[in-house]
Amino acid sequence: MAADGENGIGVVNQDRGGSSLLSPWISQRVTVRGSEITFLGSAGSVSLSDDMATSCACGADADNHFDGNTYHIADLEQMYWS
Repeated sequence: MAADGENGIGVVNQDRGGSSLLSPWISQRVTVRGSEITFLGSAGSVSLSDDMATSCACGADADNHFDGNTYHIADLEQMYWS
C-alpha cells in the first residue's frame, strides 16, 4: 500500500439505504487467506468494518476470518495494529 495511505483488503458490512436491491450488504462467511500485504508507510488499512446496528461483521456469528496472511511493514517503530 502506498506510503501516504490507501486501503488494502476490506470486508464491509454496510446499510446503503433506499432500494431493497442495494441494502443491506451483509458480510458473512468471508475468509481472506494467503494474501501478502506490504505497507510502504504507516497509513492505510486491512480491516473488517461495520456501520450497521443490526449485525456485526466482527462478531462470531458473521464467521469472517483473516487467516494465514503475510504483512510487511516499513517501520518497526510505528503502530500498525490496534
